[in-house]
Amino acid sequence: MGLFAVSKKLLQRNIHTVGTLRKDRKGLPKDVINANLNKGQICGKENEDGIIVAKWKDKRDVRILSTYHNLDIVNIGKKNRKK
Repeated sequence: MGLFAVSKKLLQRNIHTVGTLRKDRKGLPKDVINANLNKGQICGKENEDGIIVAKWKDKRDVRILSTYHNLDIVNIGKKNRKK
């Protein structure tokens, strides 16, 4: 059973999944995985079942699969702000 099939079956039972992905995982959209991003950028795709594959760039590329999140980024301020 594939990654998307497991996520779809869990989503049908109202169980959400979130996790990181390896870039060589089978069945992932190539344009998302191979996207060349600058720090702070995000790209992703959502299928008809509501499963999202996204990639964003922080210090390194981060790839996730989620049935819970969307593709919006919210700026919450600097992480290492001096007090």
